[in-house]
Amino acid sequence: MNGAVTLQDLLGIEVPVIQAPMAGATTPEMVIAVSEAGGLGSLPCAMLDAAKARAEIGVIRQRTSKPVNVNFFCHTPPEPDPAREAAWRSALGPYYIAFDIDAGSIPAGAGRMPFNSDAATLLEAFKPAVVSFHFGLPSQALLQRVRAWGAKILSSATTVAEARWLEAQGRTDEAEALMQLIEKEATGGKPLPSVVVPAPVPLIAMTDLFRPPLLQRLFVGCWVLITINTLIFGFVLFLPQFFLRQGLTITNSLAYTLVLSVGSLVGCTVGAYLSDAIGRRWSIIGASVVTIIMGFIYARFHAGDDPAIVLSVGFVLIVAIYVQTALLFGVYTPELFPTEIRLRANGICNTLGRGATVVSPFIVGALMASYQLPGVLWLMIGLVVVQILVVWLWGVEPRNRGLEDVAATA
Repeated sequence: MNGAVTLQDLLGIEVPVIQAPMAGATTPEMVIAVSEAGGLGSLPCAMLDAAKARAEIGVIRQRTSKPVNVNFFCHTPPEPDPAREAAWRSALGPYYIAFDIDAGSIPAGAGRMPFNSDAATLLEAFKPAVVSFHFGLPSQALLQRVRAWGAKILSSATTVAEARWLEAQGRTDEAEALMQLIEKEATGGKPLPSVVVPAPVPLIAMTDLFRPPLLQRLFVGCWVLITINTLIFGFVLFLPQFFLRQGLTITNSLAYTLVLSVGSLVGCTVGAYLSDAIGRRWSIIGASVVTIIMGFIYARFHAGDDPAIVLSVGFVLIVAIYVQTALLFGVYTPELFPTEIRLRANGICNTLGRGATVVSPFIVGALMASYQLPGVLWLMIGLVVVQILVVWLWGVEPRNRGLEDVAATA
């Protein structure tokens, strides 16, 4: 925007270049050269003791009057740990010998000291134009001493959180004035729109599952999974045995089962399509109705009767069952519940559903012994009739709706 303050204006330099204050690589001559060229020369002071820092800043001041930056660390020094220091010195011992390094020349303790009162006193004699910091900022009292001679303060941020922390420090009055200026420019001088505070949304507790209206949804989720698990583990997986009991050979039994099993692939594909094409509830109810009709017809035929009729009716029956499988296992049940309790509620439904896989083979075995295949099919029809009722009465339709919107209607 017009009239914006540039980096050159802020720091009093000619070109927008800040030389990095790299400890161990930066010399006073480099700082002088950068400042004289119009940039901001920067002297790293974190590894300098007071005498060395005073000497190098003095050399720079003698040879340039241009703005200069002096850089310090603001870290928290580690606590002295003689045992730990002895350990790493011992580990590096072979390298000291190999490279002819006098281990005694390496000072003990931390090699970099944070900015402190002594450093502020030293700088007050030179009044550098810019003072910068790494690893945060010093205390407000020290910052006030730096600001007292008009120095600009810089600091580096390595994360977004660190940048926000730095932004929040120090000149709150100036920051507020700047924010008001930005708001005025953004709104063209008009008042800002009022802040809209959304109404608080009450959190859903686990105990709410056992009270209406979530109790009804929990019943829907449990019943549909009990039903579909019984259809699969009490009928589909028993098909070879059903055929054998009706007098088919093992070869013919497996051939019939193979043909019918193709219906599972078709059913899952159709279910995935219908879930969004016409919605979850109508897909479940429609597939359930087809299951009842095909189950009723299938119960009236013997596997030794016309193979074309047995296989065609059985194929449609398997397709209808697996349309429900695609919807109930993969889509519908988790969508019944609010986010806060979705996993736990779905866990309860699946626990009861998986329980059906344990119980249903025993029930099917008893029905086959007493009533043959029609008895098993009538069990399926009874379960599916109840499924239609509970989905019709209490099921929700999540199609083309956000899950939070579905939850809000609970």
